Amino acid sequence: MKFPNLYARELWRRNWIMGPGLLVVGGALVIFNPRDKGLPILIAECVIGALLVLGFFGLFRRLSYVRPGEDGLLFNWSFPLKNTTIPYEQIRAARVAPLKNAFPPERKSYVNNITKPLLDKPAVFLRLGGDEANVARISKRLGKRYAFDSTIAVPVDDPESLAQEVSRRLPNRLQQQNLGGARRRKRRR
Repeated sequence: MKFPNLYARELWRRNWIMGPGLLVVGGALVIFNPRDKGLPILIAECVIGALLVLGFFGLFRRLSYVRPGEDGLLFNWSFPLKNTTIPYEQIRAARVAPLKNAFPPERKSYVNNITKPLLDKPAVFLRLGGDEANVARISKRLGKRYAFDSTIAVPVDDPESLAQEVSRRLPNRLQQQNLGGARRRKRRR
């Protein structure tokens, strides 16, 4: 099951209007300047530009998702066509919290117009562990907006389902379970 990335959806919501806007500009050129010899080239540029804008942002929205797989959690970003798989052995915990928890005061510079509408929405927070070199590699691959302090925060459509799916697939940690703080029996003397 794929969980769409809400950053990509917000980017689409803010930029899709540029495509029809270019078509309106092309139509205005035809109406107000019908005898210009370069008009067919300008109209073609407006139509091609509109198709490129709609195609690029639509494809980015469609190809940006998170999907639990057999060997790990797949982060697929279509910009610039890269994906990253995080093995379940490196994930220590998955929880759901508001996205604003990922941006404390020292990280406020990462909040931009795409992030602001999503701050109050729930996101999946994944705590990474294991080898520090692998954690640094994954953090660098995903980017500073997603990864911080060996934690990954991703806003998705259904964060509760994704967190449950990831928690279900985490390695069995029964050997490390807490026994509830019960005291040991006293030794006989």
